[in-house]
Amino acid sequence: MKHYYSSFLCVLSSIIMCSCQSDESVPARYWGGDAKGLLGNGGQISAISLYCIEKYNSHVGEPHYEYNPRVKTLNNYSDFYLQLELYINPSLYFQSDDSVEMGMVGKYEEDYYKTKSQFMVEEYDKWKHETKRLIEWPVFASAYVNGEVSIVCNKMLFGEEPGTNLDKYFNVNRYYGVHDMFVENAGFNCLPIGIENPRMLYNFGEEIPHDMDKFFIKGTWLQSKYYLQFKELPTEKYDDLTLTVTFPMIREHVRDYAVAKYRGEAITKAKLTEDVFKADCQIKFEWE
Repeated sequence: MKHYYSSFLCVLSSIIMCSCQSDESVPARYWGGDAKGLLGNGGQISAISLYCIEKYNSHVGEPHYEYNPRVKTLNNYSDFYLQLELYINPSLYFQSDDSVEMGMVGKYEEDYYKTKSQFMVEEYDKWKHETKRLIEWPVFASAYVNGEVSIVCNKMLFGEEPGTNLDKYFNVNRYYGVHDMFVENAGFNCLPIGIENPRMLYNFGEEIPHDMDKFFIKGTWLQSKYYLQFKELPTEKYDDLTLTVTFPMIREHVRDYAVAKYRGEAITKAKLTEDVFKADCQIKFEWE
């Protein structure tokens, strides 16, 4: 996992570098970190992960790629949350030694994102103007839920047979803060939905449901990381169990579109591909 970037901020950095490596004919618009209007390239998503993260044991200073995949041994169901993360594969990202080419490709990609997210930018600016509050730009990817997102257990849980979708027993929370901290019931800024004609399913300032089965609606835009947590604790107790998330997804290949446009190909839309990603997480228990 060392070879994967775990945040769409890496995608934004790549766009910034594309703009700044170019000559004067290509404006370097994001040198300074202004991400408003930008998205991550869903075409680079290559996998998902599901990790057990201990709530009360600090692992500050320990590399996440060593800590996260480790099988945790816990005393109770309340001692952890699940980190669901989308992984980016840099090898799927077009690169060139030609700074002019990279700059123009970056510009086409940037323009595509800004056109796609214009409805969000308008609502974002309107909300900030009306409330006089500063909020971070919510970085979504050009990737979308494409059906039922399920989480199943290999053993009976909540009285449900193994393999039953347990999404109704989980809440979805966001990661929060500069230290990537988990805050229980932390809200999301907004939730857009739709590929061809996107709109705000939940606008800035509106309360977004935390219920997993109500949050991952077909067509909703995706962010890089989510935290899942039991709404209530199961009564069944085991020495170990394995949870599996299945995530159907549509990925929009924006960088490929930008490259094709730079090379003069007749192209008006980015290619869409459908994928189903899966990830397992084993957890062990020593009950108190």
